[in-house]
Amino acid sequence: MFASIPTDKSRFDAELVAFAPPSQIEEEGLLSMGDAVVADIDRQIKATKDALEFLVKERDQAISNITDARPLLHSSRKLNEDVLR
Repeated sequence: MFASIPTDKSRFDAELVAFAPPSQIEEEGLLSMGDAVVADIDRQIKATKDALEFLVKERDQAISNITDARPLLHSSRKLNEDVLR
C-alpha cells in the first residue's frame, strides 16, 4: 500500500562525486519516480483524512446514541408498573 521511498543515498552521492550529469533517460526516470512517490503519498494522505473524517462521524454518532439511551436505562424504568401507578 505504501510506496517505498528510496533512502539509499550512495548512488546519488556517487553521481555527485563523479560530476557526470545524468543522461536524459536517467533524468526523466528520477523525476518521474520522485513525482510518482509524491503522488502516492498524496493519495495516502487523502485516504487517511477520509478515513479519519468517517471515524469522527462514527464516534459522534456513537456518543449521540449513548446520550439518547441513558434515559432508557434510568432506574425508575426498572420499577414494576404496579409500583408506578
